[in-house]
Amino acid sequence: MEIRPLTGWDAQSLWELRCRALECEPRAFSESLDEHLRSTPAEFAQRIESGGRSNFVLGAFEGPRLARLSQLMGSAAS
Repeated sequence: MEIRPLTGWDAQSLWELRCRALECEPRAFSESLDEHLRSTPAEFAQRIESGGRSNFVLGAFEGPRLARLSQLMGSAAS
């Protein structure tokens, strides 16, 4: 298993993983599957790329397949 920060190139895999997660555990998310399906992998790529150093997503890959993820969000310094 490889664990690494996601990049815009991983947007399609992230979008698909979120679809599967919303199908299996819809109450775990504030967004519905229908809402998610109105988004695009290109929008996900933009979100990934705009996260910067303090907000990013780590992905766990089993071979070429994104299997798990964790989003890490920092707070702005006061």
